[in-house]
Parts: sequence; C-alpha cells; structure tokens
Amino acid sequence: MRVAAVLALPMFSVGAWSTGPVLGAPKSIPSPCDSIECVPRGLPEGRAFISEDFNPDDAWLLTGRFSAHWESADGSASVDGPTDVDIDEALRWARSRAEIVFVRVDDEIYSAGRDQSGPTLPAWPPADFVPGPRPVGAPTAVPPEQAVPWVLRTVISCGPEFYTQRLAEVLRRNSRVEEIQGVSVTGNECKVNYVVRDESSVGAARTGSKAVEDALDEYRDQQGNSDGVRPRTTSVLGPA
Repeated sequence: MRVAAVLALPMFSVGAWSTGPVLGAPKSIPSPCDSIECVPRGLPEGRAFISEDFNPDDAWLLTGRFSAHWESADGSASVDGPTDVDIDEALRWARSRAEIVFVRVDDEIYSAGRDQSGPTLPAWPPADFVPGPRPVGAPTAVPPEQAVPWVLRTVISCGPEFYTQRLAEVLRRNSRVEEIQGVSVTGNECKVNYVVRDESSVGAARTGSKAVEDALDEYRDQQGNSDGVRPRTTSVLGPA
C-alpha cells in the first residue's frame, strides 16, 4: 500500500524536473522550430527530459499525457518542448534533439535515448505501463469512470470523554467506507484514517467527509450530548 504524507502532493524535485521557476535555473533559449517533426540545427550537446503531466484539477491524478524539454550538458541553457502530448510524440521530439533522454513516470525515471552511458536506469518502456489517466502509483491506465481506493484522514475536535472505538464501529458500518486503518486521540484532537473508493481524490475527500459527518450524527444519538464533537479537516493521504 502506498501512503503519502499528509497533504503531500506529488511534485518534482528542484533541478531538471522542477515544474516551477527556480533560482539560478538555466536560461531558456528560443527553439529554432516548434513542430514535433522539425529537427533544429546548432544546438549544443545536451539531454532531453520527458515527464508525465498531472491533472490540473487533482494533483493525485496523472493524465497519461506528457511534456518535454531539453537542457544543455552544462545546464546553462534550455529549450521548452511540447506539452500535453502522447508519449510517442514526446519521445520523437526528445530523441531528435539529444542522445540522452530521460522519461519520468510517477516516481520512476527511465532511460529512453540512444546513449545509455549515463546513470544506470531501467530502459524505457516499463513492461507494465499503459499510458492513460490513473492515480499516482497505479502502473496502468484506469478508465475515468472506474473508482479506486483512497486513504483519507479526518481530524475531529473532541473532548476527553470521546469514545474512539465507538466512532470507528459506526464508521465501519458506512457503505462508503471500505476500511478503518486507525483512530487515535491526542489532547482534544481525534484522527481517523480510513479508505473510501472514488474516481478522484477530490471526490474521495467529499465522500469521506460525508461518511464521517453521518457517523458523528449517529455517535451523537448514541452518546447523548456531544455538541463539541465536530469534523475539522479531511486530507487525502494518497491512493491505497
């Protein structure tokens, strides 16, 4: 089971894979041509990088589409390549500009160029990879309408008389909840980790929040006066 840190979003590290402006980043030089088929002349020796794009509306979902860019060997210059293209177009652009090509999919990096003298990396493509929309960590494409399991954490304001196991029992009976991974209390804060199934992390958070609210309603009915017990935040920890 792959579980990310609370509120941690998948992102690239600073450097060649950075998705935003970086202090001291290589200067961008105009590309001699913009089309996929065009092969520029006069570029210095360099490397090309391809990365899979994240869904702009849900950072836990990959799109199965790719972006590429080129960097000089000394890191002093770069050329932006195509964005939101399929892997074959991204590879064609990258291989026409560099002998060394790296492809990043999720948290794995593969060597896809003619020159294999660089870092020891698995060769592209991975055997189980099927490009397409899917949650981070899933090796193959998932149909957009197919629900997948997500690990959630809801933080609840609670008092010293809060019965965590009673809430867990109520939540476990909810048809939207597949698994309770743990319930803990620290001071006046209760944390519930659980799994729900949805097409996206955004939908999963909504589904999980509603499930916890329903469970708390039932808990209040059982325990009597529990007005101080209320959900505060629901976070997506990642795909289950």
